[in-house]
Amino acid sequence: KTIESLIILTFKVGFDDELDGIQMIKIPKYLITDRAAYSKMKSFNLAKMTQVKIVEDSSDYQQVLAACKKVIKDPSTTAFNLMNDPAIFITSQLAKDLGVPGYEHLDHIFNKNKAKILLEKHDLQFPKYVVFDPEAYTLNTEKYLKQIEDQLSYPAFVKPIEGSLSEIAEKVDNRDQLKSLVETLNHSKGPYEIDEYIEGAMYNVDTIIYNNKAIFTLVGRAINPFCQFMDGKNSGAYLVPENHPTYVKVKSFTDKAIEALYPVPNGSLNIELFENKRGDLLFCEAQSRRSHLVIRMYKYLTNYDLEAECMKIQAGLEPEEFIANTLIPHG
Repeated sequence: KTIESLIILTFKVGFDDELDGIQMIKIPKYLITDRAAYSKMKSFNLAKMTQVKIVEDSSDYQQVLAACKKVIKDPSTTAFNLMNDPAIFITSQLAKDLGVPGYEHLDHIFNKNKAKILLEKHDLQFPKYVVFDPEAYTLNTEKYLKQIEDQLSYPAFVKPIEGSLSEIAEKVDNRDQLKSLVETLNHSKGPYEIDEYIEGAMYNVDTIIYNNKAIFTLVGRAINPFCQFMDGKNSGAYLVPENHPTYVKVKSFTDKAIEALYPVPNGSLNIELFENKRGDLLFCEAQSRRSHLVIRMYKYLTNYDLEAECMKIQAGLEPEEFIANTLIPHG
């Protein structure tokens, strides 16, 4: 994956110092971030606390790693603050190669297959799925498709195991559509899975994680699942109030999922769920999502800036207590 605009910030303050009246908690000496995140930090004065060390833009991972090693002298006092999902996988690899503790195994959350293996151990449900095997498909296409169809029925949903926001995801209604799709996929970029297609409600749960627990949770219900947008259906979401039974049910499932996915790094975590016709909640995927239209809606409705709070926590600030304005009911 291309690595762009990586920045290393070195903090001017220490673990117990104050800056502009803000008490610093576990402040890292080095914070690896990117230009997009750094521009956001300026809005709440974190940028004042730092000196900027630019790591050159590069698609060569070894080049970036070498540049980081030149700046970072103490990996144990290093943290990451990156904006999007592709950066999560870079973070995991950089952490391993630099020796930064606490970030070594992020892929167990954002890799759908690894996440589901952990969830299954905690008796949490998810849609039936098959990890697509391109070698088996090439070796005997019809036999392999029959094996898939013995486990899943149509319609089905094809998507990358690593990826979010319906990236390269598509619904297929029959064998011909499945064959046509998988033959266009670039399997060298990563594995794919085929999921059963769930008819029912879709929920996006946005949380702030601190010390492996969700200290703040918002539940949004999609008007229609996002994948139906290409079918001409409206795409949108509304906020489920905290006193609604659905919120309680979804939050309970989410808390159990976070426990199953331990360890979870501090910051934002979005979990996508489906509720089938029987009322069962099913895990779909987890992702880092703090800059999105739904997040902006939450800020408008609650006056809580989830994106800013995520970045503060990752930079070492104590999380703020949430005080909501009156939520707008969904009717």
